[in-house]
Amino acid sequence: MSLHYSDNSTYLERLPPELQCQILKNLPDMKSLHALLRASPRYFQVYRASQGTILSHVGWNYISPAIVPIALQALKQRNGNLRGSNRIRPFPPQTTLKEPNEISFKIWKKLLRFHVIVENFISKFTSSRLVPLENSFHLQTKSSLPHEASGRRLSLSQLEYARLARAFYNLDLYGNPSDDNDIVPCFLHRLQDWELEELLCVRSFLMERLKDFLNKFDDDFMEAFLKDMPHIIWPPEKTPVWFWEIGLLSNRGRPWLQDSWIEGYLTRGLKTLSAIFSTDTLPDKFRVFENRRRIGYLTTQAYIFQALNDIPIPSEQELAAKMKSAEIGFYDDLEEPNEAWFWAMKVGGHPRNQSKGVPCAGWDTNNLQCWGYVIWDHERLKRLGILTKSPSDVVSSIGTDWRIKRSPMSLEERTKEQEEIWSREGRISTLTEPRPMFDWESAFQSNPSLLGKDAIVRNSHTDRPDSPTR
Repeated sequence: MSLHYSDNSTYLERLPPELQCQILKNLPDMKSLHALLRASPRYFQVYRASQGTILSHVGWNYISPAIVPIALQALKQRNGNLRGSNRIRPFPPQTTLKEPNEISFKIWKKLLRFHVIVENFISKFTSSRLVPLENSFHLQTKSSLPHEASGRRLSLSQLEYARLARAFYNLDLYGNPSDDNDIVPCFLHRLQDWELEELLCVRSFLMERLKDFLNKFDDDFMEAFLKDMPHIIWPPEKTPVWFWEIGLLSNRGRPWLQDSWIEGYLTRGLKTLSAIFSTDTLPDKFRVFENRRRIGYLTTQAYIFQALNDIPIPSEQELAAKMKSAEIGFYDDLEEPNEAWFWAMKVGGHPRNQSKGVPCAGWDTNNLQCWGYVIWDHERLKRLGILTKSPSDVVSSIGTDWRIKRSPMSLEERTKEQEEIWSREGRISTLTEPRPMFDWESAFQSNPSLLGKDAIVRNSHTDRPDSPTR
């Protein structure tokens, strides 16, 4: 005779505290832990009696043993660097951990708080990349689609989740030591080639998110501009009063200054990026641009792609041996590349060869990175039939319409166009004195939350750059 749910619940409540503690320690994630503690006062008592032990084990399961060392590395690097100083401590050695109790309760709490940010990015990446991929091949099923609203990873296998977590933590680590340009290639050199591709996949995603932020700022600015009309931002034959404050939104600022701005924020870490993407109001978005002054402009060594040029490509013999090994017996593993890595290499060669000008007809690695080709596991790639097609056919099937791009017109063009309309209607005079659009210093002093501890001056460029740094 099977037990009903209520009987099971009563049985679990009557277990000895030692067994209840074991149940809590083996929960897969924090959400499950919180749900059980809210539902059962008895289990809450057991948790309070062994909080440190239980939390460390659940955290170990939640982040995953393979990712905990790199998560701890990212946390130590973030806390250890002296922001705003040219003295950066050496990149920490790879941490080796075998048991969750090797990490203190205090550190576990910090790790779990930061992993919430990482998991949110994983969820956004999944909905942004996986849905178009599934839809493109007309094989979507209810179980394969991401459940972004629930914040869970139901659509991802453990292996896919771990690869994405590793990629986002690596990007956070890339941003932390890159205050010293010489350290950037050193950090990237420590990664396996497929781990570099994972990093570039999430970089592509975050670049689109930052472009989306700029698009929303343009729209919010124009909405406020139209509500407060008519007026002009600058008189004829004079530099716009806001050009040097938001120069990247002007005609001259596209695209080089925008590229520098985006690359700069990619090195600010996931916590800062999360704060940027959470801004709602126009004043809060203005403060992000004020942050640009303090960050400054990047030198070319701090760009990921330029840094990759300094990393040697494996020899043809090494690549051939790796390919042959995969053909003999492929095994999906976190410490090895996925099948799509070999699939792309077989046709186009090493991805960094393409970045150095070696052609591959019909596609390039950027078109593969945009949908996260090195992230997905064997089961998903096989079900979608991707590995039976050529990379160029896959790129063609997925297309680019779903990707976020910058608005075709700059904010300067949009405001000028509107002012010309008002001028033709006789609603403004070209002699009107420009009105200041925003009190930058007051706004910065009143709410510097987006600047925080992470902002530094990268270079001593003036706030009025006359030429690009790229």
